[in-house]
Amino acid sequence: MAGDNNVVTYNRETEVTTTSIGSLHPLTQEKPALKWHQRHLARVILIILFAGVLAAVIAIAVLLAQLTTKVEELAAEKPTSPTEALFNTTQYSAPLKEGPFRLMPPTVVPTHYELFLHIHLPFDGADTLADKFTTKGSNVAITLKAVGDKVASITLHARHAVPTTSTSGHIKQFDKDKVTVVKKGSNPEETTAVTSVEYQTNDIVVIHLAGALVKDAEYVLKIFFDGVIGDDNTGFYYNTIVKDGKTKYLAATQFQPYRARRAFPCFDEPGFRATFSTTLKYPSRFTMTRTNGQATGAAAVDGIWLTQKHSTTPAMSVYLNAFLVSDFKELSGDDITEVLAPAGTYKVNVIGQDYLIDRGDAAFSGKLGGEMMKALSATYKQSFTAHLPKLDMAALPDKSGAMENWGLVLYGESYLMYQEKVSTADNKRGDASIIGHELAHMVFGNLVTCEWWSDTWLNEGFASYMEYQLMFKTKPSWQLVSTVIILGQFTRHFLGCRPRSSEGR
Repeated sequence: MAGDNNVVTYNRETEVTTTSIGSLHPLTQEKPALKWHQRHLARVILIILFAGVLAAVIAIAVLLAQLTTKVEELAAEKPTSPTEALFNTTQYSAPLKEGPFRLMPPTVVPTHYELFLHIHLPFDGADTLADKFTTKGSNVAITLKAVGDKVASITLHARHAVPTTSTSGHIKQFDKDKVTVVKKGSNPEETTAVTSVEYQTNDIVVIHLAGALVKDAEYVLKIFFDGVIGDDNTGFYYNTIVKDGKTKYLAATQFQPYRARRAFPCFDEPGFRATFSTTLKYPSRFTMTRTNGQATGAAAVDGIWLTQKHSTTPAMSVYLNAFLVSDFKELSGDDITEVLAPAGTYKVNVIGQDYLIDRGDAAFSGKLGGEMMKALSATYKQSFTAHLPKLDMAALPDKSGAMENWGLVLYGESYLMYQEKVSTADNKRGDASIIGHELAHMVFGNLVTCEWWSDTWLNEGFASYMEYQLMFKTKPSWQLVSTVIILGQFTRHFLGCRPRSSEGR
């Protein structure tokens, strides 16, 4: 009531009493009745939150149960380790059925490829080259070790069946007369006759033999084949650029995840690792060709053709192979001296369209690539000259993203070329991030490879982490640590999460 100098208060131990307002301190005047309502409101909110958390826990428990069941099903289908996957054939109770996507269990394991690729790529739109956009006249010799008992067939991949409207690369079907199997080191030469070549679904090719291979013996499987170069940016493909008002061609690769089979017959699964020696034969008008290994000696000249051999790669999965045929230009990097045994030097080179190289757009990525490789070597105590004597980073105008091929990393042009005073600081940081990501794959992805594509998140998770570590080490002035911390705090605040303890990480 207006003019009343008393206020009613509530005390848990007494009944309602009256107190003079004047007796309360002006800074502590409260309305206890309002507090009582707040307490009830808080109880209601807590009950609602508890119900929500309980519902979430129940939902997560159901999802985990379903996930556990799925994992158990998958675990029952395949071995639990890469070693078992490659060599322990007793893990599988069922024989190889028609059209499996995987070649497990293996009866033979590849150890080395000798690839000869005859590339019929026209230089420009006016080129009258015969058999355009094919690899007619190519061959591959695969050294195999028989790991199964009484092996009477060899199963591998080749993309042999495509729709008539498809423009993707593939291998034309070859018959038994194009295949030989010879026991390695035999004198006189011991040949196992090929009785037939069977083409199954899912790009599977089965080569049937007249007799069984000797267990633990090595054989050389040689296949003569003709291929088609695609134009869909996968497998071995061609693309065009406009230069001096003319349409010109280039060819490159994108074999991950399972596109190497479009370029040559192979064991196109990440669990199979082998060394590769590649020879490219291509029209002599192309001045910049690369593959994983270093060019060895001068290219042999045969009319309009050049034939260039390359050094042998370290053991790697087939998807890490790469080829580049172009008239691009190169910015050769400084010699990088290894401080780890075996001591040596290697170069990080940047390849791209000549106007970009001449303008200086490759300078930033070339220098940064060398610095990151040194940081990577120091961090993981790996001597990269023990594997390959060079690292080429090539910028392709038609490519999105990047691919970590060992010795020849292929990038989209915008991820590798940086124009001073035109490109933004964000462009520079973005380029550094992509370069660091791909170079991190030299360790996880190339040196260490997952057994199957379902584990690719391990490769990518490691590279995503290391791209920042490499930037921290090579560009401390950018103060990226502060940026990451601020972003992390913002994310936790936005999501209402508390920072986790560092224990157990």
